[in-house]
Amino acid sequence: MMQEAAGALYNAPFVCASHDANDTFNYGNRAALALWGLTWQEFVGMPSTKSAAADDGIQSERRTLLDAAAADGVIRNYSGVRQTAAGRRFRIDGATVWTIVDKAGTKTGQAVRFDSFTWLDAEGGGAAEEVE
Repeated sequence: MMQEAAGALYNAPFVCASHDANDTFNYGNRAALALWGLTWQEFVGMPSTKSAAADDGIQSERRTLLDAAAADGVIRNYSGVRQTAAGRRFRIDGATVWTIVDKAGTKTGQAVRFDSFTWLDAEGGGAAEEVE
């Protein structure tokens, strides 16, 4: 049963990814790997800061989001700019970000789930797409 659930999540028609308490990716489903353009080996172990441009404003907004999710447990309907491994920028739309805790209640990481995003052109506009 656990293996079936893991397979269903990996093959789900939405992006799901997580990082540990050190902001290092420890999971990405097939849709996440395809969107970021990475293999499992390249994605898992990568600092999650690399999922967004090195721009101070974008990194600051990302940190603010993660801190809010850590404080509140969950953030719903989040939108923010990220980038693929090749540097193509996209805006996440309607994401849920939540904090992962162990049985003792210790925060061990965070995860994100979303099923739509918008590729951004140089001016920041673009067309919305559904995750396949």
